[in-house]
Amino acid sequence: MVVTVTSMKGGVGKTTIAAMLARYLADREDLEIVVIDMDPQGGASSILLGGQIDPPTLVDVLRLEVEGIPSGELMSEAARRSRHDERIFVVPGDADLADLANANPPLRSLNYSLESATLPDNTIVIIDTGTHPSLVAIGIVAADIVLIPVMLSQQTARPTINTLKVALHNHQRKGALIPIGIGNANWEARELERWQRKLRASEALIAMGFEVLPGLPYSRIILRGRWRYGKFPKRFESTMDGICQFIFQGSTEEAEAREDVPLLMISEDEKVMREDGRSAELAEALQYPAEAAHGA
Repeated sequence: MVVTVTSMKGGVGKTTIAAMLARYLADREDLEIVVIDMDPQGGASSILLGGQIDPPTLVDVLRLEVEGIPSGELMSEAARRSRHDERIFVVPGDADLADLANANPPLRSLNYSLESATLPDNTIVIIDTGTHPSLVAIGIVAADIVLIPVMLSQQTARPTINTLKVALHNHQRKGALIPIGIGNANWEARELERWQRKLRASEALIAMGFEVLPGLPYSRIILRGRWRYGKFPKRFESTMDGICQFIFQGSTEEAEAREDVPLLMISEDEKVMREDGRSAELAEALQYPAEAAHGA
């Protein structure tokens, strides 16, 4: 199973969610966890591996696929065991991923690599895409499930809509938003909960089959990375439980009963109209309640 954590908005918690989910899933004895760091900044690699990253890295793997050479063996060689948890393996990213992304590699590059790699049936692959549109698209195309962190911030709306459009365009119909808190003020905790209810009521998200999972509150524990080792912090268990339930049990009956929109079977004009209408609905849903601004 492949779970992609992605957004075209930077700083929303993609790397944190990906690494925390890997750490949480690693406690399940019947699972193998592989984290693929597709972010040129290498955040997940720094968190889970630390220190200097030597070749081969993910960019070496993807370059083979671009050349039409099976990369499964190199993928296995590139995977390194986490310094904090021996049950987690990381395929590290590095700055060269940005150059590869700018060259517009085939969207299925990572699919081909994963298909040629020898992974146990009980493997959960977690992809952290970074923000580059090409890398976001590659991660979404490779995914069975897409998770999009979205912050309690007005600046999040447009990049989130663009990310959702990539998912819809590539027929990714199984995904979820994860609201993220950005501060520890009392008003924000209240508004985060209210905002989650607003998002869950969005007809546009329901039509896409995207759910809204329990949010992740702001915490210094997250910033300091203490969740990487020792007992997993109880404060974040509800968020991780919600994500795991979504991963293993799938969408709710409401999302499964949605009306699919066959975008590729309608005229371009109608397609644009539908996308514009959906974007407007999503933009409205993604704006957090106005009370937040007054309560700050």
